[in-house]
Amino acid sequence: MLRLVVLVLSVIVSSQIYAGKGSVVDELKSQNVSMFDLGIARANLVLMLMGRDYKGEHIGDTKFDYSSINLIGDKKGIRLDIEGLGKSKYIGKKQCLAAKSVIENEQRLMKILKLAWPSMTNDKYMELLKTISIRVKLIAKENNDFTKEC
Repeated sequence: MLRLVVLVLSVIVSSQIYAGKGSVVDELKSQNVSMFDLGIARANLVLMLMGRDYKGEHIGDTKFDYSSINLIGDKKGIRLDIEGLGKSKYIGKKQCLAAKSVIENEQRLMKILKLAWPSMTNDKYMELLKTISIRVKLIAKENNDFTKEC
């Protein structure tokens, strides 16, 4: 019985303390979001939708199919991560670099940047384009632990 009383009192006290802090919505509204973070989120939404269309299609002339596409922002700039799925016998540097060359297409990258940050000047897009690094990861269908990155 004493445990129940202690539990009820602790719930009442903690709920009053929480109520004094404001609602979760107010807390979320008070957080600032940078244009960089917003652009990364917007680009990932677009890439997710594009990824659904590309999923299962070959990455250029390689033997690997698109598995996932993500844009990651960090202090250095932007990294585009592409994962391809294929047979383990084709995993190697040659296939990895071939997939990377497909993704490194400046027009493709510029399209992603313009979707992410639609109101910038061309000079700013070109400057941002220089910060992009690309990571391709090829994954074996037979064993997901067997991978090659470039």
